[in-house]
Amino acid sequence: MSLCLQKPAEDAPTYAPEQFEPSPTANFTYKAQASTFPIQSNTALDYPAEEQGLRLNRSWQPNASYRSSTHPGGSINQKRLGSFHDNKRPEVKEWFERSAQRSVLLLNVPDGITHGDVAAVIRGGPVLEIFLRSKDNTATVSFLHEADACAFIENCRTAGLYIKDRKIHTRWSDYQFTLSGQVAHHIRKGGSRNFVIRKRDPKLTIQGIRDDLEHIHNLHVISIEFEKDNCFISTNAIHGAIYARTCLQSRIEYRASRIEWCADECAQPFQSMSSAIHNLVPNVKTQRSVIPAHPSRKNLMGNRFQLLDLSDSDGSNGDDSSDDSF
Repeated sequence: MSLCLQKPAEDAPTYAPEQFEPSPTANFTYKAQASTFPIQSNTALDYPAEEQGLRLNRSWQPNASYRSSTHPGGSINQKRLGSFHDNKRPEVKEWFERSAQRSVLLLNVPDGITHGDVAAVIRGGPVLEIFLRSKDNTATVSFLHEADACAFIENCRTAGLYIKDRKIHTRWSDYQFTLSGQVAHHIRKGGSRNFVIRKRDPKLTIQGIRDDLEHIHNLHVISIEFEKDNCFISTNAIHGAIYARTCLQSRIEYRASRIEWCADECAQPFQSMSSAIHNLVPNVKTQRSVIPAHPSRKNLMGNRFQLLDLSDSDGSNGDDSSDDSF
């Protein structure tokens, strides 16, 4: 049986069998193209990164995930920390130390002392907490910044600290106050031990406000003062004030009001406290100025028995002072 094979066309050219040989390896040299945009580095300009508003991220991880600009929340125009937004200044957050040497122990405090008595003599920086221990006659004052606590101890050593005419000794406390992240967040927004109720309800009373805050643990209300339609409240601790402010905002009586933070009086400089103490001391020069410049006729008349008086008051005072000097 014969096979039917297709005959090639007569006009079709014949081709030689193709042979494939490996081509020689081509060597390419890459030459980086010089950029037309000048690149300026911080070191070339001799400016540190901090002065240019840059913050070096030394904790960068190569496996970190990044979101594109098309991802929700990942837009290029999204406001970030340190970036300009609507022609405003860059947002700068203040950082606080979580653990620091900030708690000062006050020794030899008088009996029956209150938190208000301690707050009245504390100056130099914002205070986080005032804690009293009556059985030990001690009080602990925790500052926000460690530098303020150091300056307060140094000022007490040089100028002295007195509460109810008793000298108070200071030293570092064995238990230091630890600042939590939630408290630090409120401090960045202006939080302190004190807050004010704007546009208060006229029916509110001081005792009523104290009753509303009585259930808060370790919260001591130092003072409540009314000024027109405002109510200023001072407490012993900032974390207690945060909880108290949140609690009042949830009550019906305070929903029509606006509760804001107000400044801490302990953040005043030391000069304000020294001047207040100086005003309590009687001014001798002022009392002497009351004496008339021209003596009266009665004072001009001398006492003829003055030479025989051996119990002169001026002389006795001088003798007592000389005896005390020895």
